[in-house]
Amino acid sequence: MKAIFAWIAGLALTGCTTSRLSEHPRTLTEEEDGRRIAMQVGETLVVRLPSNPSTGYGWVNSSSGETTLRREIDGTYQPGPRPEGVVGSGGTEVWQFRVIHVGRESLRFEYQRPWEKATPPAKVVTYIIDVTTK
Repeated sequence: MKAIFAWIAGLALTGCTTSRLSEHPRTLTEEEDGRRIAMQVGETLVVRLPSNPSTGYGWVNSSSGETTLRREIDGTYQPGPRPEGVVGSGGTEVWQFRVIHVGRESLRFEYQRPWEKATPPAKVVTYIIDVTTK
């Protein structure tokens, strides 16, 4: 009976921990470009990069695949405050990932114009995500 109670309590605590982690995602910006980021299975990762679609540029997630992270939000644009009379002010593009497996994954984002295939990206941001268990 004690073993069953301990098992149920453990499940309840695991559920609480996962919920707590989800409520406080790890947020990455251009400042963390090139860094190794330690995370745990169950955590949420948010990437926020400055963007100005009125220039034709946008961020593209050119990562290899979903091996340790599952994409939940894919490049949603959030306009920034726009001063009166200003046309074409920028904002932020946002991605959200859930950490699903132990391992290492490289997240790469390229700021480019989609029709300029032969032109290198204006910016590249890369993060190395190292995932461990809790």
